[in-house]
Amino acid sequence: MTDAIPQRQQITINADALRNIGMRGVNRAAGFLGLAFRRPDQPLPTTVTMAGFNRYQFLPEPLPEDLAGELVLEFNAWLIGNALQELDRHFSLFVDEVWRLMDLTDAHEKVVAAGFKVSEISGDTNAARKYEKVAERLGIPDARSDRLWSISNARNCLAHAAGTVTERHANDDRQRLKLVWLASEVRLVQGDEFVIIGEHPIQAPDPAQEARVEMQMLDRALTFAVGEHVRLTPVQLHELCLYYAIVIDTVMAALGQHFEAKGIPNRVVDDGAAEG
Repeated sequence: MTDAIPQRQQITINADALRNIGMRGVNRAAGFLGLAFRRPDQPLPTTVTMAGFNRYQFLPEPLPEDLAGELVLEFNAWLIGNALQELDRHFSLFVDEVWRLMDLTDAHEKVVAAGFKVSEISGDTNAARKYEKVAERLGIPDARSDRLWSISNARNCLAHAAGTVTERHANDDRQRLKLVWLASEVRLVQGDEFVIIGEHPIQAPDPAQEARVEMQMLDRALTFAVGEHVRLTPVQLHELCLYYAIVIDTVMAALGQHFEAKGIPNRVVDDGAAEG
């Protein structure tokens, strides 16, 4: 009886498809918010009857102003919670796949048993904890998984407590819910004075004088006391989407370095998608 001859296997990794696993959540969250989020400057609805379907009527017609205002607030809270869930869920799927690929690439140019299987972190439902494992393995400096923990906590509050902060969700000295994310801020600066572009009209403090544009990355933080409702503005929600995109691209860059260190070739196939 002769020893079995090892068979060489080739695995193609589509980097664009991998990134899109996480970015699907970013795009869905941003798209859903753009379609449905009601801004404070929009007029209150006077009816919630669906066009072409009015067999049952559950709410008065026309809607009283106080009821309409309450419905808008509750709808926005429901929408925000679901948008955060989209971000969290697809990011979780993304890091699951990154973990599997790291196991596969660790076997590059090695002889492995026929029953070789990759390890899994998909059984863990906490995206922040899974990101910690991936970041440690890829050597991502200052990964700051605490930001993801805080966002997950806010999502849980919206999903399980109707957006009202309870002691269970108060992660800041058991008195407040603190939500933290990385954001970009563009400022129009004149001396010691500045205005933040995006929150105010693009006009320098003194229009008659020259001004310079500065951009910086900083931690954005919101706190909500126990009993307070979690409310986010459209600008803050878009910043959260951008934050997840930044983390995804940070992981992708570190994964590319991991592939390079393993001697895994990187090339472009005919359709323009990068292979590893």
